[in-house]
Amino acid sequence: MRYCTKCGKEIVGNKKFCTNCGAKLEDADRKDSSTTKNRAGKNAKLIMLLVAVAFVVIAVVVGKNVLSSKSDDSYVESSEEKNSDKDQNDEMTEDDKSEELSEKESKKKKKYDKKATDIANFKYKVTDEGVCITKYIGTEREVIVPNMIEGEKVTSIGEQAFAFADIDKVTLKEGIIKLGSSAFSHSALYEISLPKGLKEIEPFAFYMDASLKSVDIPATVTYIGDYAFSESGLESVTFNQGKELAVISDAAFSACYSLSCDVVIPGNYLTIGGGAFYKDPITSFKWEKATVKGTKKLSVDAFRNTAVVSVVIEMEIPSVPETCFSGCEDLESVILPDSIEKIENGSFSSCEYLESINIPDGVTSIGESAFWQCSNLTYLEIPSTVEKIEDEAFYGLTGTLKFKGGKLPEDISESAIDENANVEVSN
Repeated sequence: MRYCTKCGKEIVGNKKFCTNCGAKLEDADRKDSSTTKNRAGKNAKLIMLLVAVAFVVIAVVVGKNVLSSKSDDSYVESSEEKNSDKDQNDEMTEDDKSEELSEKESKKKKKYDKKATDIANFKYKVTDEGVCITKYIGTEREVIVPNMIEGEKVTSIGEQAFAFADIDKVTLKEGIIKLGSSAFSHSALYEISLPKGLKEIEPFAFYMDASLKSVDIPATVTYIGDYAFSESGLESVTFNQGKELAVISDAAFSACYSLSCDVVIPGNYLTIGGGAFYKDPITSFKWEKATVKGTKKLSVDAFRNTAVVSVVIEMEIPSVPETCFSGCEDLESVILPDSIEKIENGSFSSCEYLESINIPDGVTSIGESAFWQCSNLTYLEIPSTVEKIEDEAFYGLTGTLKFKGGKLPEDISESAIDENANVEVSN
């Protein structure tokens, strides 16, 4: 279908001129073709414009991403610079903070340890003699005390360092020479390993440690302080023979109500303090002959009210002190050394089951109530060296008293011998 490009009249057939306006249709066709071409050109330009716009949009988006990436890189570089500065600052203060950082790291690691060994578990101080552990601050129940801290040897456990601690087992390594006063007192300690080289166990070191069952005293120990193991749960104690003079102080093992063992004291222990084993249920006591030089002393009440059955003293002590074995109701036999010069007041009083005891030649006096109520002692020889026997020395003893030397002592109390005793005098 054709139309006149001039007037718009519909052209029917192949006419060359418009029947309405007379316009030549060929020219109109050319104009129409030109118009069509113009329109096509315009459309092509539009498409090119759209493509260009699209490229611009893409360029803008890409540009933004590039800028963003550069910004991120810049931030990272800036952060790294800041971190680098921080690291430098940290390095500058590393010496000041090293101990604190070490403690923090150790605390983190400790959570995975079964045993407390890290120094972060301890407070301590460095002295001229070495490192002293002043306090256990860990939570582990099994503790191994390090032998080195800050390049220095650990040489002592300070006063109350583990007192009241909720611990089961402690291992002390070689190098520790001293356990301070009350170092482990009132703790839940069940087992402890004392190191070779240990010298001093200060007063109350293990006082009232009810769960502590046994202790092995190293041969190097020279001093066990007052009440060191008193009222603890000890069932056994072993003293190892040493080369230096050693001392067991007053009440060191007193009132250990489960200590039902044989007690053997080596010859380097020259002193046993007052009430050292008071009220303990020990079964026997032996004190070996001296292996070192020094003053020898057995003190008052050392074994008073114990469950001891037999006593053998080889140590060359000068006397049996007051009430030393008083109230030992299960005591049956006693062997005393030849060095004894005095049997003092109440030494064996109320030992009702005592059957055998020797009074060595050289004894000069027997004190008041020395053998009071030793009713099962059926025979006793009194050497001729005895010069004095005090009041009620043999009260309650109804067996035979045989005085050697052909006479009674010159200084003898009227109440010294029970009226029912059988007195004999022989050369």
